[in-house]
Amino acid sequence: AKHYAKWTLTAMQRKAFAFAVNDRLARSMSPKFRLDDIVIVDPDADVEPGKYVLAKVGSEIVFRCYSPATYNNHVGAILSATSVGWPSVIMGADDIVLAVMTESSTAHHY
Repeated sequence: AKHYAKWTLTAMQRKAFAFAVNDRLARSMSPKFRLDDIVIVDPDADVEPGKYVLAKVGSEIVFRCYSPATYNNHVGAILSATSVGWPSVIMGADDIVLAVMTESSTAHHY
């Protein structure tokens, strides 16, 4: 059975939503996030350096750590995995941040 730590949602906006960490995300974002962790993201939250974001990069949806960057005279961002061996993703002009993580809860496996 899986049990989740309890939390109180204080200033959560109506557009916020949650998702469970799947296997691929768990591999790219461990040890910070593990399989079945619950992540709450808010499309209206401010995007800031070091925040975890859900982004559309090309046709793929990724969850990574956000860092603003300038390359080839283009202001953009680098999305970094927390797991060794997973590449960072460079956001292009057509890529967008969909939502910013506001809270997460670890799934405890008993």
